[in-house]
Amino acid sequence: MSQFELVSIDEKFSPLFNKFKCGEPAMDNFLKRWALMYDSIGEGKTWILHDKDNKSIAGFFTLKCSSIPIYDEEMGEEPKNLPAIEISRFAIEKKYQDKHIGTTVFTAIIYLINKLKEEFVGVRLITLFAIPNPKVIHLYKNFEFVDDSEGMDISKEDPDLIFMYRRI
Repeated sequence: MSQFELVSIDEKFSPLFNKFKCGEPAMDNFLKRWALMYDSIGEGKTWILHDKDNKSIAGFFTLKCSSIPIYDEEMGEEPKNLPAIEISRFAIEKKYQDKHIGTTVFTAIIYLINKLKEEFVGVRLITLFAIPNPKVIHLYKNFEFVDDSEGMDISKEDPDLIFMYRRI
């Protein structure tokens, strides 16, 4: 994968944003319209997988801090908020799909989050909201994500999304 570099989002890549198409219009739109702004206001940090040879964006992901309220009778009536890092966006450009690039990038995401936990911030969970696509769900389950949110107070912007998490 020497033709690829994982870089923080930057305006110099904005001419490539309109060419990115992953098959999910909401993800394409986020990259084109919102990713730079989210980065600048601290809403989320977006990373781009830049294909240097083809001068294109092969994929991107956005991470942000979060917490998940857990209700447990043993802890009392009030929920306990567990610190989490949310993978709020993850997309691979169509022409790079089915080439194991998504798996490689997702491995890098998990590594990055574990480094953050080891060196900089307390975190107990990695969370995400998955599109109901069997291939996507399979990828996340291969990384030990579960979709059992019983006992968690999870609100979703889109009711079709599937809340998934992994303990770390």
